[in-house]
Amino acid sequence: MRLSVSLFSFALLAPAALLPGLNAALAQTTPAGAGEERYDAVIVTARRRDEAKGAVPETLTVFGRGDIERMGITSLRDVADLTPNFTLLDNYRPGLDRFQIRGLITPQVGEPPLAVLVDGITAPDAEFINQDLFDIARIEVLRGPQGAIYGRSAVGGAINIITEQPTRDLQGSVRGTVANGDTRGVSARVSGPLASGKVRFRIGGYFNESDGLIENVFVGEGADAKRQQGVAAQVSADLAPETRLMARAQYSQSVDGIGYYNAAGPAREAIEDFSVPVSQNVLGENEREIFQFSTRLEHDFAAATLSLAGGYSKASNDGIADGDIISSPGDGAVFLPNWQQAIDAHEAVTVEARLTSRSDERFSWALGGFFQDKSRASTFAVYDDPVGNQRLTRADLSPDLLLFAIQDDNSSRSWALSAETSYAVSDKLTLSAAGRFDEDHRRSVDPRDVSTTLAKAVFQEFQPKLSVSYQAATGLLVYAGYSRGFRSGGFNEYSPVVARRFDAEITDSYELGFKSSAWNDRLNLDAAVFRNEQDDAQLTRFNPDSFTLENVGIDRVRSQGAELEVSLRPIDTLRVRLGIGFVDSEIQQFERDPALEGVKMPYVAEYNSALSFDYERPIAPGLSLAAYLAYRTLGPRSFTLDFPELRSAPHEFADLRLGLHGVDWRVTAFADNLFDERQPEDVFGLFNGAVELARQPNKPRKYGIELRRDF
Repeated sequence: MRLSVSLFSFALLAPAALLPGLNAALAQTTPAGAGEERYDAVIVTARRRDEAKGAVPETLTVFGRGDIERMGITSLRDVADLTPNFTLLDNYRPGLDRFQIRGLITPQVGEPPLAVLVDGITAPDAEFINQDLFDIARIEVLRGPQGAIYGRSAVGGAINIITEQPTRDLQGSVRGTVANGDTRGVSARVSGPLASGKVRFRIGGYFNESDGLIENVFVGEGADAKRQQGVAAQVSADLAPETRLMARAQYSQSVDGIGYYNAAGPAREAIEDFSVPVSQNVLGENEREIFQFSTRLEHDFAAATLSLAGGYSKASNDGIADGDIISSPGDGAVFLPNWQQAIDAHEAVTVEARLTSRSDERFSWALGGFFQDKSRASTFAVYDDPVGNQRLTRADLSPDLLLFAIQDDNSSRSWALSAETSYAVSDKLTLSAAGRFDEDHRRSVDPRDVSTTLAKAVFQEFQPKLSVSYQAATGLLVYAGYSRGFRSGGFNEYSPVVARRFDAEITDSYELGFKSSAWNDRLNLDAAVFRNEQDDAQLTRFNPDSFTLENVGIDRVRSQGAELEVSLRPIDTLRVRLGIGFVDSEIQQFERDPALEGVKMPYVAEYNSALSFDYERPIAPGLSLAAYLAYRTLGPRSFTLDFPELRSAPHEFADLRLGLHGVDWRVTAFADNLFDERQPEDVFGLFNGAVELARQPNKPRKYGIELRRDF
């Protein structure tokens, strides 16, 4: 990105000077009550307390219940596609998707650069993040390091997911979907009162199945086929006027197509050539199970609210895939076909406590405590493929074909203490400070050889956060802040040729921005510029010598950029949203490989944008016509430090939804990726004698019809 951050600062912050006058001028010509919902009336909990969205001195994108329904948001990929400087890429299998936020990336060996909370409880691992969104009321994306509030790994931000809560009246809905690729799905939910309304329940389930949209031409089946089913149940109870209890359980099971890579050469034309099909003699398949249970107890005291929360999470994966990614016989010397099996099991217990002031006075505060104990046991086995061009399935797995196996039992036991304060110096000026100390005890061992492979380490860091906000005029909030983020270190799987330990990553971030509203809240405009300075930035590389993934620490990385979000309602039936993000992420120091200093960080797109039009108009009593169109762009990015100058092309996407809405029913036709734009999702060096680079394609166009009935 050639334009400097100082120029972005001027370009994005200068309009703030015009907004007070615009607000005053347009208010004289705007009908009273125009607009769907006042900007300051949108209440969010992204900072773990109820606040008006326009008063939060942070860069925050919010998708409410109506947005989720009208935009067809069903996954975090959909959320990322519509959020500035937030992208998500498919990976080898579900649960390993790559998040990128403000230039900070997800190492496959390590943790994502953000915290994800569901109903206030922190997800312990990325394995529990990348699931379909089901029965969701609101999604909040908070960008910038949030370690002082959410702890380690929130180096780039946080996602706060609020599910639909049990209701006092009996209600429910049923939804069905049919789409290309022989895709079909059904979901249902019901909610209502128990025990005279003091106890309420909500339960729902879903089933989705698809033959896939990407064909493995060798076996003649969908490489991305899937079969998913799940159920979620929630109970809330008013134990007393001041005391509330919530419990939630969720179980899901899936069989997903995985590892659908194809061979490519080290040139842009090669990684962008989607005429090359997936052709593997092993059809990738992963069997996945996830169970989660959480509970939260809240009690209102005179001056504060106490919240005690706990969660238990468990997941398992068993996947097979083509290790050489092609369907060709070996040459007996250099190219030796192989296939692989990856088995892992995750388990975690999380406990959190928080005491938050209830006062509406100038001074507010919060205290918190956190404990988490989690483990991951994994086995990665590589098997000989004697023929190379003969189909193999799970039934063909045999100890006689085993070439080698890597085992790792990895655990983390961590605790943290935090404190937050905010003081309104005047009606316009507010100062905020927060801090959190995290300590993480890590352990890794190959259970077959404890004495040689056992490794232990303790990683700890204090994460401060300071911000100042100023209400410069009615409808205009200006803010600035500094924060530190901490991503814990850990251990690579044992191999004599791989560094065993990788260090913790520290990110210092600086941000300047404003939030504004005008025209009786028909126009909202938010903008920010930021700079991140990372020490020991974590990046995962494939090591062909050990055939393992290796996390390396890049000594110094600098990311800087800008973001702009606009929401405009020119007429009551139309809402226009625009989000644009630019980021420049550069390796500044890398002692392990100085030749890479000055190159861009892999997986970070230079820019992304989303322009959407959301239209709904009554056409008869109890009947309305709805239309939603989104146009998205994604800038070039690199994928591997083996070829740092190899970058993808810019890409453009469009999504369309057209529907009829009745009082208690909806029919919607949709097309995701309307013009069938193709892009590489992942590229890495395989170097197996026949394949230089492996390239994973994105999903092609998907179109279908949704039916929904409420009761």
